[in-house]
Amino acid sequence: MREFSPGLEIDYRGYHLVGLSATSGSMTAFEALKTLRHFDLARFGAGSPDAVHLIAEALRRAFLDRFTHLADPDQQPVPIDGLLSDEYAAQLAATIALERAVPEASAGDPWRFSRVAALAGAHSAVAGGDGCTTHLNVVDADRNVVALTSTLGELFGSAVVAKDTGILLNNGMTWFDPEPGHVNSIQPRKRILWAPTPTVVLRDGQPLLGIGAPGGRRIISALVQSLVNVLDFGLGVQAAVTTPRIHCEGPLTEVDGRCAPETVAELARRGHRVKLVEENSSSFRFARPGGIRIDPETNQLTGGVHQFTPAWAMGY
Repeated sequence: MREFSPGLEIDYRGYHLVGLSATSGSMTAFEALKTLRHFDLARFGAGSPDAVHLIAEALRRAFLDRFTHLADPDQQPVPIDGLLSDEYAAQLAATIALERAVPEASAGDPWRFSRVAALAGAHSAVAGGDGCTTHLNVVDADRNVVALTSTLGELFGSAVVAKDTGILLNNGMTWFDPEPGHVNSIQPRKRILWAPTPTVVLRDGQPLLGIGAPGGRRIISALVQSLVNVLDFGLGVQAAVTTPRIHCEGPLTEVDGRCAPETVAELARRGHRVKLVEENSSSFRFARPGGIRIDPETNQLTGGVHQFTPAWAMGY
């Protein structure tokens, strides 16, 4: 077991966000959020064509960087500081046009903004299915916050139970690139690149929100949009985690069929390669986040879970 303290941290709109290590989904989610800081999303409104377009373009670039640059930093150089630098975020934002999508976008060059020596010629196309993952958030009476994501990988994981423990081991080896010579290729003692993105949000040093989701790589896009819904658009937790979403990690922009038809049409007009996907209780296309918010004025808790998830928010 490895313990990381602290995890990745960024500031966003006056809030302080704390996530996991550089091999988790936090790295990609935080890169997308730092890019989105350069746009006044609140002016456009939740679910508007402008806001959805900008979120898709920021996610596209962050995922392309994920597939190209991220791996276990204990095994090889990774431009962590470059990917999360203010200068690189500004450079990425400058490549995003409000009126035009770029489905053919390619990964950027964060090495220019990193203190770590570059590893030349590395590229990876990382697998990562929807998985069998659980997320929970807990806030206690003293307002300590825990956001915890646990995953088996696929179905029953490796189908191996550790002797005398009852603990089922995951099959995370499937998330390595099977081809040698890439940043995320299989290697002894190497950590996988994984998607969980449990996040704690603080305001003025005090906990405000614990949030996370199951759902493979779509956890990352779900967390970005749920956080934007709360921090930019001022939505309550239930609305924030249930509002229709998109997922974009390459040329396609997957759009929840519950999105407004005019938004879908406008995305297509701007050049997005739109793929409409039905989200219901039997599908699992956009991850299913949940969260707990602490009201800074009243200290009361409000929680929310995705409407299609067999989960609940409760307090006592």
